[in-house]
Amino acid sequence: MKNIDSCLDPDNFQVYSLPGTAEKIFSAYLVKPKGRQPGKMIKWTNKPPESAGRQAKSDVITGRVGVKTTARTADKPRKAWEEGVGAWV
Repeated sequence: MKNIDSCLDPDNFQVYSLPGTAEKIFSAYLVKPKGRQPGKMIKWTNKPPESAGRQAKSDVITGRVGVKTTARTADKPRKAWEEGVGAWV
């Protein structure tokens, strides 16, 4: 992608279906083990977590959410980007 317009063009993307639905577990070292130090490993799975009750208060978004008013009224994707996200950076 050379510019924001080509990134926003849906014709530049191909639909990709994930193969199979069997659970797979992946792992990677964040810090390699050295000597007697076990190292730090992170593990994740291709399945989303199951809800086990209430969500932590810190994980809940409160307040106004959504697209900024100026970006909501944009007539082109680039203008929405510049008015919305581009204005923050």
